[in-house]
Formats: sequence, structure tokens, C-alpha cells
Amino acid sequence: MTAANPFWIFSNSLYSCEGVEQCCLRLQNEHAIDVNVLLYVIWCACQGQQLQLAHLEELEQLVDDWRQQLLLPLREIRLEFSQRSRQQLSQESSSGPDAPDMVRRLLQLELKLELHQQNIMHSAHLQNFLGVGDSRCLKENLMTLWQH
Repeated sequence: MTAANPFWIFSNSLYSCEGVEQCCLRLQNEHAIDVNVLLYVIWCACQGQQLQLAHLEELEQLVDDWRQQLLLPLREIRLEFSQRSRQQLSQESSSGPDAPDMVRRLLQLELKLELHQQNIMHSAHLQNFLGVGDSRCLKENLMTLWQH
């Protein structure tokens, strides 16, 4: 899945680094952190851009409906289907040869929704971002996210 969005390119590169995926998923599952927002905060910091709380709140509002109505329900369906497929396999009944393919397709669709969310965020960034800082922004951006 490719995109001209530099935020998406950065996110995929960072997410593929050892340990990052596990850390992001843990924050998502245990603390309800939106991984796309977390990656955005890091991306901005890597560009020397310090986020203001108002900008982060505006961004969250911009993607909240998308996330709540589409992305999270699809993720729940994928996780539930995957869990039920594993349970059926462990009970020695066949989940069917299509089960792994269906889980893969649901994940691909979820990733397309993630890309769309990041495109929304990147467009807002290009239109509204004013908080240019320096290379020490990561700590401040993460604190802004945590305070939100």
C-alpha cells in the first residue's frame, strides 16, 4: 500500500523498526492511544515542529468520527473473527480454508482505513500547522499527547 503522504511513509518506516509495533499496540490496547495520533506526534517532533494542545485537540476532533464509526468497528470485527477462527481450530474443527484469507483481507481493509485517517491528518497539518520549534520537540509533543 503506497501513498505520496510523507506522514504515511514515515509511519510505515518507524512502525517496521524492531519493537515499535509491539509498543504501539500495547499503548493502543492498554491505554486507548490512537496509534496514528501517536505517530503524528513523533513525526512532527522529527521535523522540529512542536505541537500545541489546541492543534492536537482539533486533529482528534477531525478524525474522531472516522475512527469511531469505521476504523474501530472494523478492528473489533477482525479481532473477533480471528479469535473465533483460532478457537475453532483449537477444538479440532475446521475454521475453513478461507478463515486466514478473510483475516488478512480484513487487516488490509483496516490498513486502508488507517491510511485514509492519516491522509486526513496530513491535509489538516498542511493547512493549519503553525507550531514550528526545534529538534527537542519529541518530549514536549509526547507530553501534550499524554495531557490530552
